[in-house]
Amino acid sequence: MDIHLRPTSHDVPAAEAAALGWAVEFVSPPKEGAPLPLRLATRREVAKFMIPFEIKVPRGWFGTAGSLDIAVKRAKPNLTLSVRPENIAVMSEPHNFEWNFAKALASTYMLWLVVLALTIAGSTVLSGPVNLLFGIAVFVAGSMVGFVRESLPTVQERITLSEKADAAAHADHDDHHDVGGEDIPVPVLRVAQAISRTALELIPDLNSFDTATEVLRGRDIPSSRIHDRFKFTLAYVIGALLVGLAFLRMREFR
Repeated sequence: MDIHLRPTSHDVPAAEAAALGWAVEFVSPPKEGAPLPLRLATRREVAKFMIPFEIKVPRGWFGTAGSLDIAVKRAKPNLTLSVRPENIAVMSEPHNFEWNFAKALASTYMLWLVVLALTIAGSTVLSGPVNLLFGIAVFVAGSMVGFVRESLPTVQERITLSEKADAAAHADHDDHHDVGGEDIPVPVLRVAQAISRTALELIPDLNSFDTATEVLRGRDIPSSRIHDRFKFTLAYVIGALLVGLAFLRMREFR
């Protein structure tokens, strides 16, 4: 595949990019008396399925805002290429491993704080064995939130296709048309979709606390991510505390 870099400023070190194996040229031919056009760096890489690889980008090509336009193009028309933002990681110079590991531990502790807070809130109305199962259910359901979120578009597409097939059958006045076959009926899919969306609003996404990949691959864990997870944890802990207190007050009145 061909990878193209285009900086957001005109004054970038072309020699720095060339030293890293980039072919540097102007986006358009320079004109006398006019400012120099933006530069364009190109290189060709061999991509293998599900195998990550590293591409070094010249630091001087990042603008004052830290931005850089990156484009990926198929080298051959018959190839299939899919590049998603979540599959791309920007790596910096070697970081402090101890500090990175401390952030990973903090993220793990916050995960268990969320589970523990919900379990303690459940203990105000549930018996010991049932509350233990409730804590396990929270952890398993929270770990599956990402899978459920990614499956919702597929369910919606299935519903749309079934409705189109049903409409086509009615248009043809074919009373014996089998729309679903062995598929799940559309009403069941709609109910499952509604339940899944409601569950996504209530169940915490525990996958967002996972930092194992960053630690194992030597990638820096952004401090902003830890800050966001801390606010998320604080909200769940306070919410669980209020719910638990409300359940205790209800039991006292009884």
